[in-house]
Amino acid sequence: MRTIEVDILSDQDEELILSVLRAFEQQNRVSLKEKTESHMPGKPFTESEFDQLVDRAEKSRTYSYEEAKAFLGL
Repeated sequence: MRTIEVDILSDQDEELILSVLRAFEQQNRVSLKEKTESHMPGKPFTESEFDQLVDRAEKSRTYSYEEAKAFLGL
């Protein structure tokens, strides 16, 4: 079994390509899973902003696994 990612480059060809893939899926030749975008909305961080965020995280308090579980009431 092999997993691949397909990017349909032409909006005009999208329906044709999807219909071919769906036909293969109906014949149990492929399994299709539509990928959702996993990015956060808003403007991207600048390199400086990102570095500042990492610095703050590194300087903040850390919790052990047991402390975190207790804090979350688990």
